[in-house]
Amino acid sequence: MSWFRLHYHCESCRGSWLAEGELVIEADCLYCESRDVHPYKSDDRSATVEPHEKLLVVLDAMKRPARQKRTAPRVKTPAPIRKAS
Repeated sequence: MSWFRLHYHCESCRGSWLAEGELVIEADCLYCESRDVHPYKSDDRSATVEPHEKLLVVLDAMKRPARQKRTAPRVKTPAPIRKAS
């Protein structure tokens, strides 16, 4: 099951708050009741529990491997065409 921590900031009153839920949705401001405030950031808080031998292992979605640096693929330059004499 997906689970998100949502970060909200209301432009009308400058109020900020956190909420958690299964879906990323807009909310009403807790302070000035402005409608349809969209989250500016969401953290994936999903976790998966899997059995491993006699233990239960929790796989946390927050821990992601570091991104690898992308390199451009090497392109072979074609050999020049020689004219027959």
